[in-house]
Amino acid sequence: MQTIKIKLQSQFMSALANRFLVLGIFSMAFGFLESSVVVYLREIYYPEGFDFPMVPIDKDIGITEFFRELATMIMLLTAGLITGKNGPQKFGFFLYTFAVWDIFYYIWLKAILGWPPSLLTPDILFLVPAPWVGPVITPILIALEMIALSVVLAKLNPHETRIPLSLRDWSILIT
Repeated sequence: MQTIKIKLQSQFMSALANRFLVLGIFSMAFGFLESSVVVYLREIYYPEGFDFPMVPIDKDIGITEFFRELATMIMLLTAGLITGKNGPQKFGFFLYTFAVWDIFYYIWLKAILGWPPSLLTPDILFLVPAPWVGPVITPILIALEMIALSVVLAKLNPHETRIPLSLRDWSILIT
């Protein structure tokens, strides 16, 4: 009986590792796609190099960027939803795809543009729901925490569908 239990645990962990691997590859590629868009935008609006204050952008491009970023979030969420077996896993896999995507966005920008020069360099972090500005290290540190939480959520009993967390707890996790 113990041998069967160990074998099932091993198969469960192997399946999880495969999911993390596939989502990681997806997220790295998606990070490249995201950084490619930023390369184009910077070439249009900041041909001498990106810096603050921000240059006003064309209204149509601004609206398109807002919805492109919203679509990005929907695609990352969808990857988590189709990968997880229950609510906590789905949320965990979403966190993982988001985190790896965000980290590789900066890795690709560094590879393509040599930017940022430092992890303390200010950047536009998000446009949704409004522009957020902060040092590059902020989303990277948050992403590392998200990866750790995603592993914890993924390893929970796949037959459990709920985690006994209050609304306050979930709001803290999400923000």
